[in-house]
Amino acid sequence: MLPGAHPSGVAMRNVGNKPRFPTPEELERYVPYLFLVAWGICGAAVFAGVLVSEGLPGDQDRAVARGAHYALAGTVFGFLAAGVVVSVLSVAHCCTWRLLGNKDLPAGCRHGLTERRLRLLYLGFLLAAAAALGIDCSLAQWCVAQKCPRFLHDVLEPFAVFGEAAGAFVVLLAIHQLDPSRRRRLRWVLACVLISAMAANGAKMLLARTRPQTFDFHHGVRATFGRWLPVKDVRQSLPSGHVATAAGLALSLMALYPRGRRLFLLLAVLVACQRIESGRHFPSDVLCSAGVSCLAVACCLRLDRWFSGPPDAEIGQG
Repeated sequence: MLPGAHPSGVAMRNVGNKPRFPTPEELERYVPYLFLVAWGICGAAVFAGVLVSEGLPGDQDRAVARGAHYALAGTVFGFLAAGVVVSVLSVAHCCTWRLLGNKDLPAGCRHGLTERRLRLLYLGFLLAAAAALGIDCSLAQWCVAQKCPRFLHDVLEPFAVFGEAAGAFVVLLAIHQLDPSRRRRLRWVLACVLISAMAANGAKMLLARTRPQTFDFHHGVRATFGRWLPVKDVRQSLPSGHVATAAGLALSLMALYPRGRRLFLLLAVLVACQRIESGRHFPSDVLCSAGVSCLAVACCLRLDRWFSGPPDAEIGQG
């Protein structure tokens, strides 16, 4: 029988030499390498570009401090930009996968808040933040003018502690005492919270933005933004550290206790609402913060898989 011939006499296509489009699972194997490459390129490009355009002061001590500031800013920007690059590639791959006739994604991509879905949420939150710029000033002015009902302020104010270090510490302490079987996962939860908060606070040095409380609303939303790479600005509004901490804590708790995912999500949303109602952040600030936390937790999931295997429960399942 000739090669490639069917017993019935009908010639079959030799699919062995046909290039096969990688599945989503196969693509995920290369995601960390793509992420690191994009991180390095974007971070180095920002550092080199700023160094060339602005230069360094003549004083040696100031030059070292300014250079470290630029390097740190490049590192943070590279981290955020790499998340966008990988997320866009993931979306493009998913669309191509469907166009080639694969109507259903594998179960790992359909269920649970996986790394892939967290990266897509990161991209979605950034797009939502860009869209929210249109309502930033109107909503922030309404809140700063204290037109929000008083009872709503009283309801939201206590939830701010969920986005603070003290609140996260109390939650971790409660888990440590009440659920001994999950104690070994507390380090992972702490890593999610810390990396989310550090990424958000590091992003503050990329672009200056005035807080709603100190903004003159006679100007447009463009006036809320200041210079790039602000060296010293204590009024930074973008992004919100409280929301990033709350989102990182909520997502990590969803991994430990999937049945409580709605409660943890609600707590993070209430923290975001409190930051807007109090006039400390614009809506786009809190959306950016939530996106940064999604990217940080996605990275923590990957690191946890490398060093100690997957979490005890899949995020969003159960």
